[in-house]
Amino acid sequence: MKRKTNPIAPYYSLLILLMLAALSSCMGNVSYMAFRTIDPKGWSQMDTLSYPIDSLECHGSYGIHLLLHTEEYPYTNLALNITVKQDSVLLLDTVARYDLNTSSAVRSVPHRSDYVFPLCEVELCDTSSMDVYINHLMKDSHLKGLREVGIRLELPMRKLQEPEWRVSW
Repeated sequence: MKRKTNPIAPYYSLLILLMLAALSSCMGNVSYMAFRTIDPKGWSQMDTLSYPIDSLECHGSYGIHLLLHTEEYPYTNLALNITVKQDSVLLLDTVARYDLNTSSAVRSVPHRSDYVFPLCEVELCDTSSMDVYINHLMKDSHLKGLREVGIRLELPMRKLQEPEWRVSW
């Protein structure tokens, strides 16, 4: 008995390649992303979260974003001390206060939210190293309700430029 073949079987490999390409493009212009997990007992005021960035894929103007994953966070705001150093040169040392009610919540599920906050923009070259340090400045000695704190560096979306046509007669 002859086995029937599926007429679209030869296209499966093409379909898989297209799906992989679509999935790999989800990161867009993100060059670096890292999270630090917060102890379930709370984030101590004495603990500094550090994000060492050794090298980047290309030089350019990078946007730095703060990423928060919360779980039953008891407050509507968050005060942080954020320090950014590039090759040991201080680029940013700021006290930032974030209002979680008016923020840009990326995703919300019951008792958990993810937040993204822009921090600053820095000009980096591919040989630059950068360090980001974060401390909380809340009154609680052990701040509860934060699951992870992360940093994301991304190049801005590049606009496609139309080619410049020159006609000489």
